[in-house]
Amino acid sequence: MSIKIREDLIYVGGNDEKLSSFDNMYSLPKGMSFNAYLIKDDKNILISTIEKGEGDIKYYDADPQVSRDFISRIKEELNGETLDYLIAQHLEPDHSGSIEDIVKEFKDVKIVTSSMGKNFLKALSPNIPDDSILVGGPNLNIQTANHSLKFIPAPLVHWPDVLFVYDEKTGDLYSSDAFGTFGKNEHLFADEYNQDEEFFSEMRRYYTNIVGKFGTNVISALNNVSKLNISTILPLHGPIWRKDFDKIISKYTSWASYTPEDNSFMVVTGSIYGHTAKAAEALKKFIPGGKYFDASKTNISYLVSEAFKVKTIVIASITHEGEIFPPIEDFLIRLTHLGLKGRNFAIIENGLWLPTAGKKIKEYIEKIPSSTLIEPIITIKGSLKEEQNKDLDLLASKIKETF
Repeated sequence: MSIKIREDLIYVGGNDEKLSSFDNMYSLPKGMSFNAYLIKDDKNILISTIEKGEGDIKYYDADPQVSRDFISRIKEELNGETLDYLIAQHLEPDHSGSIEDIVKEFKDVKIVTSSMGKNFLKALSPNIPDDSILVGGPNLNIQTANHSLKFIPAPLVHWPDVLFVYDEKTGDLYSSDAFGTFGKNEHLFADEYNQDEEFFSEMRRYYTNIVGKFGTNVISALNNVSKLNISTILPLHGPIWRKDFDKIISKYTSWASYTPEDNSFMVVTGSIYGHTAKAAEALKKFIPGGKYFDASKTNISYLVSEAFKVKTIVIASITHEGEIFPPIEDFLIRLTHLGLKGRNFAIIENGLWLPTAGKKIKEYIEKIPSSTLIEPIITIKGSLKEEQNKDLDLLASKIKETF
């Protein structure tokens, strides 16, 4: 249903509880929110559309009812009035999927997007006429009686076409995918949630996997945002922020600069028959805390999120056909792609007849800037032997020194 944020600003987005993964990769145990906002004034302005959820693409398991309800909400709110502008902040299909439906319903609507967004829009929806598209940027300002919309390019947060929209009269910042999160909107405003570790871990999981590669661009965008007099932050996923901006901006600054949130550690295991996992779990006798993950059973998005949080990452992997266990290697590849830096690593390798995983893991670690390898590398053959507990004790003490 529509929700009034203020008298002339209405939330018209929706939750998709059937969508099982984001980008067809990242697990969504609590669904996903797709936000859109309608400004009702002497000119009516829609900020973003949402996923389509139906049509020829059968590989995207979105709920088609969500997009149908979205169109119905807008028609009901406008009640016969025209829609003057549709601002497409970001043309990824989860936000642009319903643009063609909007154009069918409101034939005179002007679509405002970036110059690159225009190219993307024409590639995705070639039948939309050129004369209905306006290029938003620093030289464009949309004025209504009570709103003044300014366009701020925010390239690569996380696509190159992204525009932030700032209302100079109300202080509203429409932040596109920035400050978003995985999960449905159980509440509309962030301050209505218990902002515990679970809340921020889903926000971190979203940021690190979706935007994490572009830390330099995020820092630049945050610098631009810091100059604004913000009253509300309205992202395209997740709850709206109306206070405590320093809290979320501090989190984003930490993640974008690849700074660990604390001195904790994680252990990621790649094991087939359990011997390597048991060896890794034996660390618990010597060093408390830490989170333990099975790379084979954990969606990689959770591993990436935790890697951005912690200071030290312990990799425990079997040697598989002379190589790193594939789920472990996928994790390491992902870390290098995302540009993670400044972490400590420790290695436990297992190889009954040819233990080479440790050497190959070390090669990946060397690709991660400002990384440190905590030695010794522990090698087990088959199962952990009693006499190797002293090696685990030594490794644990070296990890503790990093705290």
